[in-house]
Amino acid sequence: MSEENLIFIVSQPRAGSTYLQNLLSNNRQTNTCSEPWILLNFVNQLNPKFTKTDFDNKLAADAFHDYLQKHKELDYYKMQKEFILDIYKPMFNGYKFVIDKTPRYWE
Repeated sequence: MSEENLIFIVSQPRAGSTYLQNLLSNNRQTNTCSEPWILLNFVNQLNPKFTKTDFDNKLAADAFHDYLQKHKELDYYKMQKEFILDIYKPMFNGYKFVIDKTPRYWE
């Protein structure tokens, strides 16, 4: 699996993304899943304002970024990228391309 074979359809809702997904996946090399929302679970680490929580998410994100600054030997973004790609791996079983169509990624 290569990250170049992971395709994201990013759009505003009701903009024709499902139609585009159907066109692109109409072959035997492409697997797709409508709106798995996989990456939305990680957005609060990049921008805490997108997440509503019972705890102070901005404070948690600031503390986490402070931790990363103190431990520069961790290549967190590389590790997170590898983890996320591993999440998509099962969809590549027998396919060359994978499409993730989650319109809310536009945020």
